[in-house]
Amino acid sequence: MTAKHNFTAQQNATFGSDIIYKDASDVVVDLTDYTAEMDIRYGSKKGKLAIQLDTENGGITFYNGEIQIRMTAEQTLSLKAQPCYYDLLLKKNGSVWRILEGKFNVLEGVTKP
Repeated sequence: MTAKHNFTAQQNATFGSDIIYKDASDVVVDLTDYTAEMDIRYGSKKGKLAIQLDTENGGITFYNGEIQIRMTAEQTLSLKAQPCYYDLLLKKNGSVWRILEGKFNVLEGVTKP
């Protein structure tokens, strides 16, 4: 079953969140050899792609059993200040697990670079 969690990011500010992924027995999953992908879309689950974070572009990393999601201030500045939706996929050996989904709210910044 996919867990639900809502995130909020502010434009022109660094965003970060760490997630500990556990199995049904409440044991932290060893993320060795996994990849991850997270699409953030404007307005609806089928809306225009706002940004894609993954293990290839460095937006998602794994460290000591944690899934770390990161965006730079430049990346958050490029996002429109509006409600978005996301899901987070883990992949390994051809299998895909949709482990997390929810709203991703982007708040407008006042100070611009």
